[in-house]
Amino acid sequence: MAKGQTFLNEPDETSRGEIRHLNVVITDPDSENEVLVVPVCTYKEMNGRPFPGMDTSCLLPAGCHPFVKFKSYINYGKAKSMNLIAIFNGLQKGLLIRQQDFAAQYVQDMQRGAEESLYIPGKFKRFFDYFL
Repeated sequence: MAKGQTFLNEPDETSRGEIRHLNVVITDPDSENEVLVVPVCTYKEMNGRPFPGMDTSCLLPAGCHPFVKFKSYINYGKAKSMNLIAIFNGLQKGLLIRQQDFAAQYVQDMQRGAEESLYIPGKFKRFFDYFL
């Protein structure tokens, strides 16, 4: 998978039932075929302020992607390193569901947001070398 490619993750069980989040590959693969993947989540406010713990480093407008129906944010706190083979196998088995790619401008916004975010785990900062 290349930068900007997306997929829905395996379902997460919540009080509202199963939910799948859109995940975006935001780096080229490293020497071990690992990429940095970040989830897109719906942005919510209370009294005009983001919910506590909500990362505002990269906000996405509704409609920027066919899956993004509402204002959203990149949840850098849930970023993960994934092996390309694991992603491919997940897609082949139907555990992950491929979605339309993000436009390059949004991928660059996501990369800039990762560099600014206070929520991204430090172990993933090594992927910054694989941006742009």
